[in-house]
Amino acid sequence: NNAGRTIPFGSQVNNNRNQFTGATLQIPVFSRGNIRSEVRKAKLNLEEAETNLEMTKQQIWFEIQNNNNELASLSKEMAQTERRLEADELAFIAAEKKFEHGLIGTVEYFTAKNRLASTKSQQIQTRLQWEIKTRMNEFYEGKRFWE
Repeated sequence: NNAGRTIPFGSQVNNNRNQFTGATLQIPVFSRGNIRSEVRKAKLNLEEAETNLEMTKQQIWFEIQNNNNELASLSKEMAQTERRLEADELAFIAAEKKFEHGLIGTVEYFTAKNRLASTKSQQIQTRLQWEIKTRMNEFYEGKRFWE
């Protein structure tokens, strides 16, 4: 106690009779059902993770195939744009000479000039799209293109 005297055990029990103590006992035999359910949950989580992995692989494969198809079509479009650019450049040169000699008006001259500018713009856009798809393929192959 506070005075430094030892209080006998029986007195301590009587003094603290309204207080309660508790004890728990876990016997592993009875918790077997919990272990089974935890194992089943873990197996289900593993199957779900494997399914998600497979779905992601399929999505990436589809994206790669789609990217390759778009790259092939962009290559053809680039070749076609090159031919159109050559034709529009020749048409503009001819229109420029005709305009200098007064054979065509300003409307025809600016129409040829605008067509040439539009074709150049389309060529640049196609080239950029082709470059993006090429870089994307390099990324999927594991090559670093940003260094």
